[in-house]
Amino acid sequence: MWQLFYNFYRLVELDGILVYAAMAYIIHHLCGGRRPWVTPAAFTLLSTGAYLLCYTLPQVLCKQRGLLLPYWYNFGGLVVTLLVTSHLLLRRGIFYKLIYISFCTAFVQIFKMVCLPLYEQETAMPRPVYAAWDVATNALLLATLLLLFWLFVRFPIVSTLHLPPYQMLPALYFPLSMLLGFVLINAVPWLSRYMLPVCCGILLTNLPVAYYYIFLITHGYEEQHRMTMQLAQSDAQLEKYRYSAQMEEQLRKERHELKNRYFYIQTLVRQNKLEELEQYLEKVTGDDLTRLNQVETGNVLLDYLLNHKLRKAREQKIPTLVEVVLSAQLHLDENALCTILLNLLDNAIEASTGLADAQIRVSIKTIPGYLVCIVANRTAGDVLARNPLLHTTKADTTRHGYGTKIIAQTVRRCDGILNYSMEEGYFTAKVMLPLQ
Repeated sequence: MWQLFYNFYRLVELDGILVYAAMAYIIHHLCGGRRPWVTPAAFTLLSTGAYLLCYTLPQVLCKQRGLLLPYWYNFGGLVVTLLVTSHLLLRRGIFYKLIYISFCTAFVQIFKMVCLPLYEQETAMPRPVYAAWDVATNALLLATLLLLFWLFVRFPIVSTLHLPPYQMLPALYFPLSMLLGFVLINAVPWLSRYMLPVCCGILLTNLPVAYYYIFLITHGYEEQHRMTMQLAQSDAQLEKYRYSAQMEEQLRKERHELKNRYFYIQTLVRQNKLEELEQYLEKVTGDDLTRLNQVETGNVLLDYLLNHKLRKAREQKIPTLVEVVLSAQLHLDENALCTILLNLLDNAIEASTGLADAQIRVSIKTIPGYLVCIVANRTAGDVLARNPLLHTTKADTTRHGYGTKIIAQTVRRCDGILNYSMEEGYFTAKVMLPLQ
């Protein structure tokens, strides 16, 4: 029974058909169908059928006439058939598909070259043993294609990013050079004796391409880092201007209210209603003291930031202790200070929200050569023991977890010092910024 199956397996070249079907399924999953009826099963069957017509049928006809198709026809027909069928039935651009098809095809060819010592033992091994090894290696190839598929899904190529051709075309060089190199080795008999030099030559020419893409990756990361920093600074400046506008509006209202109060007090005095006047003054004095319980450092920027964030903490019913001792003029990058304070206070308020015995302590002072900012919030346990790298605990990591990174990047850019610690039940962030 096994021998009959293996004879059929070799006769129709079932291994190649299964590999092609797996590749067709991968490409459909990455690109999606142009029409609702182009499901993964439908595309896999149609594309595999086209492959059988373009490759298997000519091969059968050649065998009947005693001819052999050239070795390159297999991979050439595979790439062309899959590219044409995917271009007609699937979404995304043809270049996007060509990259994935080339990588899959090169992967299959390299896998077969790894198994070449086994294939060379076909006549030396007992046929049942070789048959078992042959089918097992093809099963392993399909399994590793699934791992490659996972890699493609986990780290997809951004198809909406329009890069110039000189940046995109080198992406095809690695799979195509490996594919063509091994095809030549199999097609030209005398080249098989120089397999190692040929492979080393292919890898040698791929080194500059690898370096080029390492440069693109690091350059893109640096650009993203700069944009993140600029966005954080812009948000900080916007927060400053927004609070400034709120303060000006509040001053206008208080001027109007003060004028009305003076008029009411004058009326009570003229009518000799001293008891009502006393009650009114007690009420007004208490309201004003509550409203005027704000930080006044003499530095406009710090006043804006601290009062805005402390008001937010009071709205969340979080007690705050603030100690600020510094001069009105600070000789440092105000945008950087604004970015650091905003994120430190936001993190402290977020961590304290809902905590039964919450409290936030803020200390800002100057020592020789440095501005020292300390923001501490009470916690229910040792934060650093549970989360030493301070990763976000939110489910959506794409939208959260940037506060600590922005703080660290800003402090590093200012040549400052950043330290996190647990002190008497308080998670404490200490920042030292050099004064210019």
